[in-house]
Amino acid sequence: MDKALCDGETLVDMRKIYEAPPWWVCLTWALSLALMVCTVFLSMRTIWCHVCATRRSGFTRGFHVSLGVRADLTVAILALPLSHGVTAAIQTVFPGTSEVMAFIRTLHFSVSIMKCIFLFHILAGGDDCIGAMLPKSPVKAFNAPPLCCIFCWPCCKRPLRKPRDIQIFLLAIKQFTICAPVITLVDILVKERASSGKTDNIMDRVVFLLVASSSMTAMWAFNALSGLIAPIVQQLRREYPAPSMRKFVTIHMLAGKIIDLLVVLAMQRLHGTLCVKDWRPFASMMSGFLVVIVSFVLAAVGPQMFPWCEAMYRPRDEQGLPQDLIPLLQLNGVNTHEWPALSSLVLKVPPVTEECEQHGPSFQSTTTGEALRDGSCCGAAGGQSQNRLSDHSLIV
Repeated sequence: MDKALCDGETLVDMRKIYEAPPWWVCLTWALSLALMVCTVFLSMRTIWCHVCATRRSGFTRGFHVSLGVRADLTVAILALPLSHGVTAAIQTVFPGTSEVMAFIRTLHFSVSIMKCIFLFHILAGGDDCIGAMLPKSPVKAFNAPPLCCIFCWPCCKRPLRKPRDIQIFLLAIKQFTICAPVITLVDILVKERASSGKTDNIMDRVVFLLVASSSMTAMWAFNALSGLIAPIVQQLRREYPAPSMRKFVTIHMLAGKIIDLLVVLAMQRLHGTLCVKDWRPFASMMSGFLVVIVSFVLAAVGPQMFPWCEAMYRPRDEQGLPQDLIPLLQLNGVNTHEWPALSSLVLKVPPVTEECEQHGPSFQSTTTGEALRDGSCCGAAGGQSQNRLSDHSLIV
């Protein structure tokens, strides 16, 4: 049987923690605030470097208008450590605000996973490159965590059905953007009623199931879809660390959900051996502190995962087209092959031969002027020139 570390006279009352906080609480507060300041500084520095890099691509209208679709999506994702770090530090100092801070983190994350998919679409060069390089052989496209135990069976291996399978993934991600804020607000109200003594176990369980099902479905769809597109981006342009970008977003989900769950389970297990009277505020404080640490680490590695080099933002070509013009039109639902004025701008991939990997390091596309890796569509285009886009957009 576990022996309590503190006797009844030395137990800390978390409700009166601000009157005479113990030294270890003050240390936790100081470290969380210091890590928050470092996280904000590192995140803002990375974002500012991306802002400056967009100017060489010709996006000079200013930060308050737009930095271009590539930079706008990147900056929105790079702000994840900033929002997570600030809200987690507030949660550490004021444990009573944990529900509201978790709600803010959920809002930002629910939008960021969709922006990450859009960014992969832009970096890949649009629907034509993605459609040409998606796997043609049978694959377990739906086999992704956290629902991998459902789709891991041999019968789940089949050819990818375009665009239906992609649309299923997008719908599963978009429902999280809509449902997560509403369900989280209801969850806050339910927990507020529970704290006032008006418990409703049935309602609490229903809300928990809704939150779990919505978030797990969204993460499954994100992992599955990004698992298909991220390797395409990596193969087309090795300078774009797409798998690392994917992990950057996924870790924020783990930090926002899994850490809270693990800390609560640990506090329930250690209840009676802690130096606090009420373990729930203490669990909120420790959870916030751990999220601050994770946010600081992600802010520190952000420049490696989202580089701002010339490969990411190519220099402006006054004789060519703005960067990402065609992928942006496709991202907004335009089937560019239906517009005669855009027919000469659509990406043309040369006929694929067995010697494609023996050519020079890159060739110029006639769409955006971006240099694609030579042989990037080898084996994917089936030896045919990709003269136009597919009839259906893969992303919208």
